[in-house]
Amino acid sequence: MPELLADLPEISPDGLTYSLRLREGPRFQRDACLKDQERPVRAGDVAASLLRITPGKHAAWSLLAGRVAGLDDWHRTTPRPPGPIAFDDAAGTVTIRLTRPQPEFAAILAHPALSIVPPECADYYDGSGPERPRFARHPVGSGPYRFDPAASEFPRTAVLVADGAPRPYPQPPERPPLPCPHAPAAPRVVLTHFQHGEPALRAFQAGELAAIVPGQAQFAEVVALGRPVPGALPPGTGLEKFPVAAVDLLYFNMASPEIGHHPDPARARENLALRRAIARAVDVPRYLEVVRNGAWAEASASVLPREVSPRQDLADAPPQRDLDGALQILADAGLSGRTFLLNYWGGPGEPERQEAALLREFLRPLGVDLRFTARDNFLFDPGLRAGAHLFGLRFEADYLDPSNFLSSMTCAATDNLAGFCDPAYDAAYAAFAALPPGPARDDAALRLQAILGEQMPVRPIDQPSAWYLHQRWLGGLVRHPLAGLRVELLCPDMP
Repeated sequence: MPELLADLPEISPDGLTYSLRLREGPRFQRDACLKDQERPVRAGDVAASLLRITPGKHAAWSLLAGRVAGLDDWHRTTPRPPGPIAFDDAAGTVTIRLTRPQPEFAAILAHPALSIVPPECADYYDGSGPERPRFARHPVGSGPYRFDPAASEFPRTAVLVADGAPRPYPQPPERPPLPCPHAPAAPRVVLTHFQHGEPALRAFQAGELAAIVPGQAQFAEVVALGRPVPGALPPGTGLEKFPVAAVDLLYFNMASPEIGHHPDPARARENLALRRAIARAVDVPRYLEVVRNGAWAEASASVLPREVSPRQDLADAPPQRDLDGALQILADAGLSGRTFLLNYWGGPGEPERQEAALLREFLRPLGVDLRFTARDNFLFDPGLRAGAHLFGLRFEADYLDPSNFLSSMTCAATDNLAGFCDPAYDAAYAAFAALPPGPARDDAALRLQAILGEQMPVRPIDQPSAWYLHQRWLGGLVRHPLAGLRVELLCPDMP
């Protein structure tokens, strides 16, 4: 939804309250669920759209879990009381109270999975018949285009058509005007989903696609050291890179007695030694060379999890491999010569398979036989997650405040996917959370990171970036804090 807000959210001095003010003008598109009429977007629609994201039903719940005060408990309450998100339709305001300061929350609200939709349409399209498919297959929004279900071959293609006279996107005030405002908006946009990156790249090379986000293998084929490979792409192809507000981490499943917590102190010490050895043996520079084309995207003033030895900040440089140190840890624990059968679970895509193959290569010298299982959305199912010993986890946030990561490691945290639980850590976190911003709080955060580095050494693997390839007649791709991704057209050569 382009620029739904009149301005960026207003944040209270303690960082716990976000106040949103809607601008006048946005309207939901004509649709049967709205009796073929447009209607204004209201503040209540914002609240309802966030409240409809349900644990166990929507993957987008991971964006909200543990963040909004009272929201987790509200979903567990039957019958449900009024929602914990306040709104005023007359004033066009929405007020959200957070559980802790979260500087990245504005970016989370702009995530496509949290799009603002008319709640009556989400109820109307319930999958009860051909005319009323599930809402995911007949979305209704407020932008200048509407989804055309008759022309779409979902999920292969989604056809968007201009809703009457195309309504232009509001112009961000700090950007210059589009190069040719007289040009009409495109009457029809086709979004194509490819299950594999190879045919998508070939379609782009043939000029059939305006822009793509290439798969990792395809990216390595056509881009070298941040530049297009000569002759591999259509002349004039543009390459745009955006840092992603995320960090990829290698996690241990601390709920598994084979690698995590164990009631037997001797086994617990062995598991700890194995975790520390694995963290040392991961070769992040090699990972970046193979998977990320040698690129390392610096974090933007991020505070990220660190290891005790060597202590690394992801914003500085990739963590280095220490295989000798890893082997010595196993020797000191009496584990040399042992074979460890471990399960690594990741997503079903080719990048995850590449990552698993690299991890298998990194850990083989330790005697680790790593078996990869591709699972979709396993992180949100504790029953499925229990079968993994290691898994990759991406935090979709820019950790300007360390509490956003550190709180997820407390025993009772709803977003504690690793199963880590240490009463000493919980006590230290409570003391940390009570401190005001300043040097004392920073030191307390380092002590918490030291506990994690000692007990459950999560390993930063990657600070990812998003790369887009676009044809020469696209002027470029830019980001705006309210409008998200924005495509600009160069008029003279536009087909």
